[in-house]
Amino acid sequence: MPCGRIDIQGKTMVPDERRGKLRLCKDTDGLTHLQWGVRAPDMPFTPEEDLLVFPREAEMKFIPKPGVFVIKFPDDPSRNAFFWSQRQTSDAEPQSDEALTADVNAALNGESPAFATRRSDPAARARAVRAAQAAAASALSGPEETPAATAGVAST
Repeated sequence: MPCGRIDIQGKTMVPDERRGKLRLCKDTDGLTHLQWGVRAPDMPFTPEEDLLVFPREAEMKFIPKPGVFVIKFPDDPSRNAFFWSQRQTSDAEPQSDEALTADVNAALNGESPAFATRRSDPAARARAVRAAQAAAASALSGPEETPAATAGVAST
């Protein structure tokens, strides 16, 4: 996601004015990395910061300052990282702060963010929802509860 880094100097938040990008990715060994780097259209992404994050170790929270969020490490506050959103409000598919927070927290915990599925292929998401509903319905109605099975039991 497009965002700038915020440095903490004493009790003051000082924004880094560069155009940045925050990225969550899994390495080949399955470990989750939280990376921040400068984004430039003519250069490949090269992270300036690369934090290793284990499941349930960190969480994203928006703070009262508009557009500012923290990746919070409750067990080690010295690792907390602050960022400011550089998302355009006129994006074709805007995402609410709540949805963004849920997706980032899912990714931080090694889960697949729901937004990635919605954005990449809405038809695939619809198929997945229908399949999940069908699986839930079949799990709820075991063979002993179907009308045919009940009728067979009553006639014996």
